[in-house]
Amino acid sequence: MTRSPRKAVFVIGAGASHEAGLPTGDKLKAGIHERLAIRYEDEERRGTRRLSDRQIYGALVELHRRRVFELEKLLDASERISDGILQSASIDNYLNSQAGEAEIEICAKLTIARLISEAEQSSRLALTRPRNRTPLLDISRITETWFQRLFFLINEDSGPDGVARRLESMTFVIFNYDRCVEHYLYHAIKQFFPTLTTQNVAEIVGSARFHHPYGSIGELPWRTQPQHQRQRFDFGGELGPPDTLIALAKEVRTFGETTAQDAAELNQVRAVIREADHLVFLGFAFHRLNMRLLFDEVPKDLRRGGIYASGWGLPDPAVIAIREELANCWSVQPPNVNLDSKSTSLKLLTDYERQLSMR
Repeated sequence: MTRSPRKAVFVIGAGASHEAGLPTGDKLKAGIHERLAIRYEDEERRGTRRLSDRQIYGALVELHRRRVFELEKLLDASERISDGILQSASIDNYLNSQAGEAEIEICAKLTIARLISEAEQSSRLALTRPRNRTPLLDISRITETWFQRLFFLINEDSGPDGVARRLESMTFVIFNYDRCVEHYLYHAIKQFFPTLTTQNVAEIVGSARFHHPYGSIGELPWRTQPQHQRQRFDFGGELGPPDTLIALAKEVRTFGETTAQDAAELNQVRAVIREADHLVFLGFAFHRLNMRLLFDEVPKDLRRGGIYASGWGLPDPAVIAIREELANCWSVQPPNVNLDSKSTSLKLLTDYERQLSMR
């Protein structure tokens, strides 16, 4: 009889996507600061204001044309964001502190969507287009990333049915706006099992749960979402007219923007976390705002599960404090929290390959 795979929750932060060439949280803040800085057509006379990024500025003009916002108020908001965002611990923290400021919110979301779409285009996960062949992942570009290690975990001594069964026991809580995990799994499985149909691959990837607490820049076209309609957008796709960027910005959410469906999904994620055998944190910064989203109550009974977390670059005092906080939140003994400041996402999945095996 085949033993059911152990249940695992993977919490994905910006540091994990960075291994594929996406920006870290700090780089994304710097990008927002730069793209929303006001430029003048005549610097000496301080004439007409605009932004250096034509796509974002075009979207602001389009929102003004639709009479949703006034252009001058949007430019004021852009300037405020550019002046203030570098002083915040994270983008989420900044937007939460500006809750209720509609112009701030839309300007930030437009810029996030713009920067992430650009980053997906130039990432290691961008598809190559060989002559007379369908687009492919260039696997040679991601051999030294955690993505391939993840594939080893789900594909170890297994065929398509076994991969689907393992993914069924996995939940991905992704605090990034990109779609790297879903995109990678779909194309890695498709290339490894080339006889599978597109629908077969989509169904296998759909065996796992994916939750983006802050949304993402649209739904990948191959994914099926029967419960609600979302904006479709290819990984690394071209933005085209302002309408596309505006639609993608609406897919990005802030901490306080919680719909009834979001709340229901979040409760499901918390329940899965309480029942999981393993918690795996990859490239996660452990900001308190995000920790509150994950843990709503402490399990009553002491658990036997393990927590595995990459902590690359964290100072030693922070590692000690976070290790204790994780132990308390998930009700495990501190020795069961594997976190150190030298572990990247790749190193973590390499070092704990046996402990995290899905066999």
